[in-house]
Amino acid sequence: MNLAIVSILNQYGKMTEVAKALGMSLSHLNYYTKPLMAKCIIYKIGKSAWKVNMNIVQKLPMVANHLPAHRTVRGHAFVIQLIIPKFDRWDRRVEYLKSKGIDFEQFTGYQRILINGMKVWLCDNHKIIFYLNLKSFYGKDSRESYQEMCYYLMNLIRKTEALLNVRLNKGKGYDFRVARNHYSLINNMLAKQYLDNKSKLFIFSHHDGVLRLLVDDSNPDGVGLNELETVHPRTAKHDNPFVQQFYNALMDGEYHRFIEITASNLKSLMDESLIKTELIRRLQEQIGLLISEIERMKGNK
Repeated sequence: MNLAIVSILNQYGKMTEVAKALGMSLSHLNYYTKPLMAKCIIYKIGKSAWKVNMNIVQKLPMVANHLPAHRTVRGHAFVIQLIIPKFDRWDRRVEYLKSKGIDFEQFTGYQRILINGMKVWLCDNHKIIFYLNLKSFYGKDSRESYQEMCYYLMNLIRKTEALLNVRLNKGKGYDFRVARNHYSLINNMLAKQYLDNKSKLFIFSHHDGVLRLLVDDSNPDGVGLNELETVHPRTAKHDNPFVQQFYNALMDGEYHRFIEITASNLKSLMDESLIKTELIRRLQEQIGLLISEIERMKGNK
C-alpha cells in the first residue's frame, strides 16, 4: 500500500487523488501517510499540494521474506462493518464503558476502543466497525485467505461481546459486510520485474475510475513480498483468482489453458448466480489489460 500511495502522489501531487484512486476516505488514507511523513518520504508544499522525496524512495531496501508453506495469497487491509440488533442499551454504551473502566476515545458519532490491538469503532447507527489493517491472512487463494480472516473476526466479535456484555448476532448468525479488502499474489514475477526496474503498474476500472490492480511491495511486518495486488473495494476477492490463474497460464504461453480457465471460472460464477452483464464487461476489460501488459513485458526481455 505504501508504494501505491507514493507512486500515485508522485504523479498527481494531491491526497484527494490518492484517496480516489485507492477507493478510501482521506481519514483512512491518513493512517498510511503518517509513517511516510514521519520518515520524510512525503511532505507538504502547499495548502493541498504534496511532494515525494524520491531520493529516499529509491534507497528503500527490498527485504527477503519467509512465508508459510503453500501460501501464495495475502489478504490484508480488511475493514469490516458489523450490523448489530437494535437495543436501548446501545445508546447508553458510553456510560457502560466508563463504569467498567474501559479505555476509549470519543469521536463524533462513535467511540473507538482497542481489542487485540485492533481498532474497533462503536457507532451510533447500531454498527461496529473492525479495522484489521495490521493483520495479514495467508492462503492458497483469496477464498482461503478470506476464511482465515473470518475465523479471526469471529474471535474478535466474541471478545467484543464479552467486553461489552452484549450479544451482537442477528438471529443465528452475524450480519457483517466487508467494506475494504486487498488480496496479493506474493513473490509474483511480474511484480518483481516491475520493482527491480523501479517501474509502476496501476490498472484502474473503466467503470468507476477506482484502482483495481497494482504492483506493491509493502507489508505490515516491514518485509517486501513482490506483490501483484487486487484492491477494488467491491471486487478484489473475486478478481484475485482470475488474475492468479490466467496470469500463470499466460506466462507459460499456454493460451488454450487460459481460455479453459476463463470459461471454467465463468461457469462457476453462473452456477453461483453471480454472473451479470457488468461483471462480464469488467472481466473482459481486465483480461485485455493484463494480456497487453504481459505481452509488452515479454517483448522487453
